[in-house]
Amino acid sequence: MAPILITLAVTLFLLVAGVWVGVGLGLSGVVGLSQVLGWDRAIDIVGKVAWEQNTSFVLVAIPMFIFMGELLFQSGIMSTVYLRAATVVSGVPGGLLQANIAACTIFAACSGSSVASAATIGSVGVSRTSIPRVSSANCSR
Repeated sequence: MAPILITLAVTLFLLVAGVWVGVGLGLSGVVGLSQVLGWDRAIDIVGKVAWEQNTSFVLVAIPMFIFMGELLFQSGIMSTVYLRAATVVSGVPGGLLQANIAACTIFAACSGSSVASAATIGSVGVSRTSIPRVSSANCSR
């Protein structure tokens, strides 16, 4: 049987079995590589790729961006940005959602990091700033 069909069958089996998508695709990729290159070479390639991706220089900056976001959150600047964004989009249907998107856009444009933006606005979004808004809008938590 062709390696592509076996790999596809393994992928479908793992996904139907309820394995997480990332794990299922990774395992089926290893099975496909092993059929084409052999087990020893496939495991060697998987190890090298995992090492190179996890030791990337780009990942060094992420903790500093998150630290910067935490400083902005603790200083109250992000609460102000969130409230201003909520004021701007208050007339739009789904205003709380739109406020999160607008605040994330502003912070990501300023910081250059979408990871830090998600962490910071996530902290602001569940803080004292938005919980009263959610309650007053008759939304469930």
